[in-house]
Amino acid sequence: MRKIKFRAWCKPEKAMFDVVLLEWSAATSDEFSRMLLISSNNPYTVHQIHRNDSAIDTDYVLLQFTGLLDKNGREVYEGDIVQFQTFDAQGIVTYTAPHFHASGHEIRGYEYEVIGNIYENPELVKGKQ
Repeated sequence: MRKIKFRAWCKPEKAMFDVVLLEWSAATSDEFSRMLLISSNNPYTVHQIHRNDSAIDTDYVLLQFTGLLDKNGREVYEGDIVQFQTFDAQGIVTYTAPHFHASGHEIRGYEYEVIGNIYENPELVKGKQ
């Protein structure tokens, strides 16, 4: 079974955060009530966001861990940009039920390397999906 975890891109700070807590609403299973984030670069930077905070929808992008590791053992998340080793292609990791894809290929079963992500390395995207 794959480990369920997330990271979040904070738009105002242009920084990636590790999600250390997600509390799900008792009313619905698809909406969380509180999120606690710790900066990936500075463990002293902590954000706590509640569902009724309008910033949750405008300032943060939640990115799910795929459960996969690249050829170097790096965790692969939605929004990551991967370079396939098996064939000459790059792609952005997205989720289309029931699989994670990049460049139209299911990423499981291919050798690839995470070369960045669409938030911290937008210069790598330039028309690549």
